[in-house]
Amino acid sequence: MRTQTQVEETQQTSQIPHWNIGTRIGFRFCLVYLGLFVLYFSPASLQYLLFVKHESPFVLGGVWPMRQIVFWAGAHVFRIGSPPDPGVGFDGSFFWIEAFVLLIISLLATGMVRFDFAALMFAYGMFKLIPSQMPYPNLFELVRPFGHFWQVQVLWSRSRK
Repeated sequence: MRTQTQVEETQQTSQIPHWNIGTRIGFRFCLVYLGLFVLYFSPASLQYLLFVKHESPFVLGGVWPMRQIVFWAGAHVFRIGSPPDPGVGFDGSFFWIEAFVLLIISLLATGMVRFDFAALMFAYGMFKLIPSQMPYPNLFELVRPFGHFWQVQVLWSRSRK
């Protein structure tokens, strides 16, 4: 039997701190937003770090479909009559609208992350539940000499017993 102090120590170590819902949503949003921001602007950073002379005024915002999304947001959300100006450096209206569009994409993605992971885990469970990933070997594989198998075939066809 355990003593009272051992039971209390076990109970104290087994309590895992949980994040409240606001912290979890904030973490997901920050992860998605900063991830998109880094992926989106990393070509410009690489241009500056590698001293490449080719300068793109719009970085990845100049490619389809992001350019059209930024122009649409500038015209319909911010009511800018002319196309957004790239300005000097990253301080033009184009890049501010681009940051807003990334913010909206991040908000939408934050809501979808949980459902995407749930769907992914459900599909993974179904693939493991239904034995279609590693089927039982057929008669041809059972009578084939061992030396005629590839290494991967040995692993996949001999994994089920």
